[in-house]
Amino acid sequence: MTKTIDGPAFAQMIFCASAALDSNRQQLNDLNVFPVPDGDTGTNMSLTMASAAAVSPHKKTGVCLLYSFVLSPLTSLGAVPHHDLAPSVKEFTYSSNS
Repeated sequence: MTKTIDGPAFAQMIFCASAALDSNRQQLNDLNVFPVPDGDTGTNMSLTMASAAAVSPHKKTGVCLLYSFVLSPLTSLGAVPHHDLAPSVKEFTYSSNS
């Protein structure tokens, strides 16, 4: 397990975050209702992270895995205990020519 974060590791975190935000941009836009329902939060977050990734001097291609836990439909209805969350893994590929 890595105990420190060096430049390349931090750059990979930025690239992965950028890829994940870009992939989920519309879902984030749809969630945007407060304080103003302008529907652009996902776009703004995606563009901000893409700008950070674009200025990195580190390798700009690779694959990221995003691990998360999702609620089943039954959990959200209270039918299943919350500790029975289902694990989810999404793969994101990032690549840039710049």
